[in-house]
Amino acid sequence: MTQSEYQMEQKIKLWNMVAMAIFGALGYLAFQCLASRGMLERHFSLGEFLILSLAILRIIRLVAYDNIALVLREAFLDVKTVSYAEGGEEFVERVPSENSFKRTMAKLLNCPWCIGVWIAFFVLYLYLAYPSLYIVFVLLALASVASLFQVTINLIGWNAEYKKIQTGQLENHK
Repeated sequence: MTQSEYQMEQKIKLWNMVAMAIFGALGYLAFQCLASRGMLERHFSLGEFLILSLAILRIIRLVAYDNIALVLREAFLDVKTVSYAEGGEEFVERVPSENSFKRTMAKLLNCPWCIGVWIAFFVLYLYLAYPSLYIVFVLLALASVASLFQVTINLIGWNAEYKKIQTGQLENHK
């Protein structure tokens, strides 16, 4: 690791500590707000837990992977030098930023495990503070289930294609 890479990692660690402090402070404030309004005595049914879990799963996927949030993820990347092809066409490459804050944010937004904690926090807070948003969470849960079905069907299809290739290779060896 070069000296500049080491310094960047140290700055990222600092931003990670700041993010954890902010998360803790927001958690404390949210807890106090909900407690003062008497909203923490509520118990979740299994159905509510599943709906919120699936809604969180869908939002995580939306933020970390889907094209609709690409503009958000790209806001924390830098544009690398533009190169020209023979025909004069220009090419732009997005790379991790040299700015430690932007790099930390890019890592957070591209890590489903990392951003998932933040998303779960906000979904839970919104659900407890504004129960009327339940229908939004049901909609997101339905989209999550549909996505899971799609991924499962794709895996079955890919597995079938792989077995066809294997079978073809076995027949060629006979």
